[in-house]
Amino acid sequence: MNDGDHIQELKEKEIKRLTTPLTHTKNKTFDCEGNLIETSFWNGKPFLEPKKGILTDDEILIYAGESKEASRIRLKRGEGNFNDKLKIYDSYLLIELLIFLPGFTLIAFSFWLWIALVVISLSILIYLLFIKDYTEVTTVKPKTEVEEQKVTTNDDLLLLFKAKEKIAREMIEKRFPAPQMTNNKFNSVLDNCKEVAESQIEILNNITLTDKTKYEIVSRKKLIKQLIGKVDDLTNELMLSEENNIEEVINDMDNLINSVKDYK
Repeated sequence: MNDGDHIQELKEKEIKRLTTPLTHTKNKTFDCEGNLIETSFWNGKPFLEPKKGILTDDEILIYAGESKEASRIRLKRGEGNFNDKLKIYDSYLLIELLIFLPGFTLIAFSFWLWIALVVISLSILIYLLFIKDYTEVTTVKPKTEVEEQKVTTNDDLLLLFKAKEKIAREMIEKRFPAPQMTNNKFNSVLDNCKEVAESQIEILNNITLTDKTKYEIVSRKKLIKQLIGKVDDLTNELMLSEENNIEEVINDMDNLINSVKDYK
């Protein structure tokens, strides 16, 4: 195996790791193979951090968009928001909370020392969240609004859909190997999802952004994200549930596909 093939294999493994739906039960998180894994949490949802040195910044934004590393990338590109700042400093915010609790700090420190800690901590927090400039000029690639809609978001949605679709097909083959009828049925639904997603992306790539088309662009992207969510639901059910529950997900997917097909 040459270096190029090895790098590609590493990327594929990492993309699969990052895009496989996670199962969180009883304060434990499991991957698609049922292995217990360590994750971070934000707003009550588990997420994985990308391994260093495998994916490019653009790939991290696509496949690990909820990670802290993705937040750092958005901030250095000048595209981040307040939520990104909160996420990368969540550990520091926990320390701040402990400092602000007089009942905890007064036991260990004097009152005036606690006041000094609060003032220093607040100053650092204000600087990190409201004053510090995270933008790195060399990483900023200005785009027109049309380019942003067509080049970044649309292509990213399609790549993400394909990554999720691949995982779902692998789970179908594992749970219901061919030539079972169930295998054909589930793969057929995924074929329909793929056809609809690709057709919507093609339409989006040919829409010129104007005040009149903004709503249509947002609506079509929302539909594609719903398809991605349904593929995730299918993968989750294939991991955990009985066939009758999977049938419910399939019916939901069929209904969504039909609604998208009706949206011309």
